[in-house]
Amino acid sequence: MSLATATALTLLVIVLTRLLPGMVWRWPARDSAYHMLLRRELRRNGLRMPHRISPMLLEDRQTYPWFYHQFLALLPESWLARMPSLPSTIIDGALAILVMHVAAHLAPLAAPALDPVWCAMTAGLLFATAPALLLPGIGPRAHDVTPRPLGELLVAVALFGAGSWLDGGGWLGLGVAALGASLALLTSKFAAQVLLFFVPAMAIAMDSAAPLVLLPLALLGATALSAGRYLHVLAAQWRHLGLFRRRLQHDHVLLRDRNDWGALLRAAAAVLRGGGPAARREAARLAEHNTWLQLLLRNVLLLGATGAVILAGLPTWSGDGSNAGRWLLAWLLAPLVPFVLTSLRAWRFLGEAERYPEYAVPAAAIVAALVLAQVPADSRLLLSGLYLASLALSHGYGVARRRFNSVRTPVGVHDGLVRFLRTRPRGEVTLAIPWHTAFAVAPVTEQNYLVGNDGGYWAREYHRIFVRYPWPVPDLDYWRERFGASLVVIEPGLIEAEQDPTLRYDTAGRRPVWRDGRFEVYEL
Repeated sequence: MSLATATALTLLVIVLTRLLPGMVWRWPARDSAYHMLLRRELRRNGLRMPHRISPMLLEDRQTYPWFYHQFLALLPESWLARMPSLPSTIIDGALAILVMHVAAHLAPLAAPALDPVWCAMTAGLLFATAPALLLPGIGPRAHDVTPRPLGELLVAVALFGAGSWLDGGGWLGLGVAALGASLALLTSKFAAQVLLFFVPAMAIAMDSAAPLVLLPLALLGATALSAGRYLHVLAAQWRHLGLFRRRLQHDHVLLRDRNDWGALLRAAAAVLRGGGPAARREAARLAEHNTWLQLLLRNVLLLGATGAVILAGLPTWSGDGSNAGRWLLAWLLAPLVPFVLTSLRAWRFLGEAERYPEYAVPAAAIVAALVLAQVPADSRLLLSGLYLASLALSHGYGVARRRFNSVRTPVGVHDGLVRFLRTRPRGEVTLAIPWHTAFAVAPVTEQNYLVGNDGGYWAREYHRIFVRYPWPVPDLDYWRERFGASLVVIEPGLIEAEQDPTLRYDTAGRRPVWRDGRFEVYEL
């Protein structure tokens, strides 16, 4: 088999595992709608990100990185509406090709007799099917519009380039690494945190301070490429992390129950005692919020590759004094500290713990392929069978979860609301309760919404705009008098589900102008 054929096979698997599921099981992801709004505003501004997103009234400036949205703006909106997983499919396809070519290049270093094409194909297929990249989580990844895959691609480019430079590849490798890291900062806030954790960890593992040069180069590059605007992004991210530490990690429903073993065991006991659908849903929710269970479900590839190298002593490398094997092993181990740290209650503000291992999947795929190529045939068959069994479990859960999401919140749930809002005056100041309803409809309407994503504004005004995220303060007159709101969109079912007496949005005396059984709209 040629490398071209192996690449075509891997790309086919990428399409089957990303593009098709994203078209079959669709639901309106909140984060995706926000990115579509940024895409719209960027296109209206000549493919330059405006300094403020005009429909979002509660921010001082636009402080979300925008390189992904410039890529997104190149794709037709009709394609994205029908195929929301198209950008992730393209980006993961590019990263799969990179992983394959690196595996083919490094195979002779692992052992001269290894078939580079076999190693490339194995690495590509392992990457393409990795549950860490495909399973639904707190935020979207493989099947929605999201910058996460591009951030992971650019971090991989940075680390592959740095590895080449450290292995004697010359200044070109360092240049590629610096460019990849700079663009990663301009793509994803989380990618910045990954680099800040990974690079020092890998420098320690390599017993060399040289990798640390990547961090200042990334900052300088991002600042230069953005004409200084990245410094505002970075400052807002710092303030937002501070707010997350003080409030959001305690307020946000998706973070409050992280790793609550007591609640999980009680829920599991209720299920075993014959509890009904509600008990099973609660147990599933708590299991999904347990980072350690998610690590096992999503990262058999990473854990297996690391264990094979460290515990079993299986050789990753044998060639010519190359540092490439050590660099890949350092990459494998780099997620350990941030994963453990963000699994602790006090450090949840640094993001979802299970996202950090996603950034090590390229290294895990290459190491696993090189290890499998060197073990005896019977051991290779056994390891492959065990891994396929784990994939069946992980992807079985993933399919069930995607189907559940698509039924619970089907595409089109906001269509009636959107049609109504399009009859209202352009620029009308609108409050959404909860906040994320505004993000869902903003990309396809022309209202101005009392929402924002500016970390600086949030840090300064959080207590004046939220009871707790994503619930605005309940005094509707406050929103009318301070911000000029003339319309409020409410989703009563979500308010009732919270069972929180502080969430009392009194609409008595307000004129109802539209409702459809899910949403209610009142004039203020």
